[in-house]
Amino acid sequence: MAYKLGVASQLKLVGVHPILRVTANYGIRFTPVDFSILWGWRGEADQTLMVKTKASKTPWPLSKHNVVDANHRPASMAIDFAPWIKGDIPWDDTHAFAVIAGVLFSSFAALSAAKPTFAEGYALRWGGDWDRDGSTRNQTFMDWGHLELVKTAEPGAPITG
Repeated sequence: MAYKLGVASQLKLVGVHPILRVTANYGIRFTPVDFSILWGWRGEADQTLMVKTKASKTPWPLSKHNVVDANHRPASMAIDFAPWIKGDIPWDDTHAFAVIAGVLFSSFAALSAAKPTFAEGYALRWGGDWDRDGSTRNQTFMDWGHLELVKTAEPGAPITG
């Protein structure tokens, strides 16, 4: 069964960098686990609340969710997603989060292979593997449903952050 992002998820993608927006809309078509977009761009009040409730460690305006473009329009470099199973979010189902992250990484790679300029100069970082070493066991802050764009120094260069 092919899923599609609902209206609420699409609204959360408004103000998100186009690479992430396209990746999410592409990936939902191939995932075995339905998912929703919970956050894209966050304003100051929302980011402050996220820090206060320990859902984020990064204060306003330093989060990748708080990025604005040169014209001061929202241009979030991060999305938060969650599995949507039987009408609910199973917060403790880390496997479902990891499956979705894998589908989004694969979608990003497929879109980049189909059009090499699609994400030129960018890579993805997942909140389940911040240091990108392939292990979820050595993380100090697990954010299973977080995916962000990071800039590379130049196409093909190592990821810088």
